[in-house]
Amino acid sequence: MKLLDAPEDNQTLEESAILISQWNQCGTRVNKLKVYKQLNDIANMVRQNLCTKYGDNHPASQGSEDESLSVDQCILALDVFNEVFYEIYHFEGNKADYYNPDNSFINKVLESKKGIPISLAVVYAAVARRLGISLEPVNFPNHFLLRLDVQPMQENNPKKYKYIDVFHSGKRLTNAECFSLSPMMGRHGNEYFRSCSKRAVYVRMVANLMRITSHLDDVYVLF
Repeated sequence: MKLLDAPEDNQTLEESAILISQWNQCGTRVNKLKVYKQLNDIANMVRQNLCTKYGDNHPASQGSEDESLSVDQCILALDVFNEVFYEIYHFEGNKADYYNPDNSFINKVLESKKGIPISLAVVYAAVARRLGISLEPVNFPNHFLLRLDVQPMQENNPKKYKYIDVFHSGKRLTNAECFSLSPMMGRHGNEYFRSCSKRAVYVRMVANLMRITSHLDDVYVLF
């Protein structure tokens, strides 16, 4: 498959999410251009709200895929992004119907505004990238996360990253707070806080779908 054979830097999470959605929805044509337009529209709404709140020339409103924001600008932009994503577009975790396969398909998530942690994270990270915000995927047990490097000049600082829980309104968490998302981990497992490859994200999305659609209720599910 050409996409997965491409270098990591040439891959995007949303493009593979589109492929996964297409493969698993027989009889449905997933329109890539429509998905990209929906992601672009959300990003444009965030820019408009940033301009309204901070002025047309504020640096936080100037970010793009080719123009990364500073850490302080990222925090400002993410605050406005959360307002747009959750309060205007009404994205939310689908707690009432968590195991519905539609929660895993990017076209359905963009339509219903409901999903599981990994599918919401893919949408959130795709929009953030369009705003000049680099968020890394984190393959955390039971609850997929994103992370933002808030101290890029410090490699060994335990406060280097903030973890974003897209399923719960984009809440930003510390390492210690993340453990509450997977209580059976105890307070160990620092390897789970590392960023993962895009391929690992695709594998987890497919694994989730396989377990859901085969109704293996007794098998550990990785959402």
